[in-house]
Amino acid sequence: MSRRTGRAHSWSHSTTATSADRLSIITDGRVNIPLSAQQLLSCNQHRQRGCEGGYLDRAWWYIRKLGVVSELCYPYESGATQQPGECRIPKSAYRTGAHIDCPSGAADPSVYRMTPPYRVSSREQDIMTEIITNGPVQATFLVYEDFFMYSGGVYQHLDLHEHKEEERKVQGYHSVRIIG
Repeated sequence: MSRRTGRAHSWSHSTTATSADRLSIITDGRVNIPLSAQQLLSCNQHRQRGCEGGYLDRAWWYIRKLGVVSELCYPYESGATQQPGECRIPKSAYRTGAHIDCPSGAADPSVYRMTPPYRVSSREQDIMTEIITNGPVQATFLVYEDFFMYSGGVYQHLDLHEHKEEERKVQGYHSVRIIG
């Protein structure tokens, strides 16, 4: 997970990072490029909350049905602005075979689509098997106050304030790419 992203942007970054890794694996490294998290933030607005958070199933639907361009074509800007920004790719460009003008001006108008996502059991052994067999996986977890003190290793929630109401301890969800 990139340190330049806010926690509420994690849904777009983990989705595009996992997609890019799996795309590289299935193409034997011929396609090995970062995909645009900004495009998901700016253009995947149907029942999403942009920089306030998003739903993984809707992000995967978007990539599967409409596709996503490279990071070079549509670079990440929301980290600086904390806003999703207007979509800079017209809806008409999503038709198969349509030409895309990269918002960055880059000459890489390729659109990448993915096969449908699927769930993997939360059992550690099943996750390890999936990673070995097919590549990185995407996961979400509840974020508690103590997560902001995390500095490395395996994160485990510590109950720092036993008497605090549960809803005040939970800060939201975070999405990550698990690579191994």
